Amino acid sequence: MKESLLPDIFLQAGLFFALGSLIVPVMRYFKIPTALGYLLAGIAVGPYGLGALVDIFPFLNPFSLQEAEHVKILAELSIIFLLFVIGLELTPSRLWQMRNFVFGLGSAQVVVSATIISTIAYLWGNSIQVAILLGLSLALSSTAMVMQWLQEKSLFTTPAGKSSVSILLLQYDLR
Repeated sequence: MKESLLPDIFLQAGLFFALGSLIVPVMRYFKIPTALGYLLAGIAVGPYGLGALVDIFPFLNPFSLQEAEHVKILAELSIIFLLFVIGLELTPSRLWQMRNFVFGLGSAQVVVSATIISTIAYLWGNSIQVAILLGLSLALSSTAMVMQWLQEKSLFTTPAGKSSVSILLLQYDLR
């Protein structure tokens, strides 16, 4: 890792979180999940958003992430934060209680969703290998988006929330 990479990452992480803190209230006002706001903020300041315009408008340089390596590091940091949030919500005893839901309901959701999506992809003219790959890929939900939504709506303790978390845990382990 280059010597100057770490300070750049901290500066750009600060930029991302500052932008996120501006976007989140707007998302909440329009009742849009805040995780989507963070995703949009990442796209906006990323190498294909403002980062692509830096050559034309040099003043955008401090407000953009131009290096794909920096984006990768920030994405990995976000995964660590997600795992931390999941860890706060789940104790080992609660995980043990949920084991039947995780392996039973979670497996059933992945198999049924993958089968339906694969069938549709195959019927649209894709090869069986491509159809299966699409089915398995699209059967997995975005853990970050759903966990954020469950937390915002205070649904973790409801039966639907517990079932959703069980499915997400299995899907997260499959990645």
